Amino acid sequence: MRLGFFTLTAIALAACTSGVKETLVSVDQETDTVQSPEAAELWVVNGEDFTCQKQEREELLLVCLPYEGPYSKVMNNMKVAAMKIMESAYKQRWVMAGGIYIAMNELPKGSAPFSYRVGVPMKLLKNSRLPEFTAQVEKAGYSVLTMTAGEYVHALTNAEPGTASTTWTKVLAAVSTSGIPSNGPYFEYHSDSRNAEMTTVISQSHLVYKAQGEPNGTLQPQP
Repeated sequence: MRLGFFTLTAIALAACTSGVKETLVSVDQETDTVQSPEAAELWVVNGEDFTCQKQEREELLLVCLPYEGPYSKVMNNMKVAAMKIMESAYKQRWVMAGGIYIAMNELPKGSAPFSYRVGVPMKLLKNSRLPEFTAQVEKAGYSVLTMTAGEYVHALTNAEPGTASTTWTKVLAAVSTSGIPSNGPYFEYHSDSRNAEMTTVISQSHLVYKAQGEPNGTLQPQP
């Protein structure tokens, strides 16, 4: 069974909002200051080319393949990894739980090579256990990473995959002024839209990372 890349990315937005609660308040567009004094935890940060807000996210298991190279190659590697993982998921009867993610310990900087993983969320079956699932995934040539539950910063920008490195730097700088640490790991996914010719294009990049006060640590596969 083969699923096209656009079929997978079309559900990426649904993947990010599944089990996610977003909180919004009004923002003064000139000063980027929150207007609602009722809850300090509710805020929005707007920049020239991005919008940030907080999300409560459930735990997510990612079946991943590792990559290293320039950020500009992300789109191609997402296509390749997604096809491989989805074919294995069909054969192994894994249950997909969302769209394609990129998992990073450090954000990309220009054209410099960096390490990242491309992953597809999977859902454990009712009678399955994580150690057994992890062993099955590793036997198939992949690794399992856990995106832990908790409060995350979610940044949305109209940038195609592999073109948002400068924007992510701006995002972290803007959010850090709110006292939220900018240390990783970081998770990126993408959603599509239609252009003037009604052609589907992957046109939005999303970045999420923990909004809690303690460092999130580094990405480590499940033991």
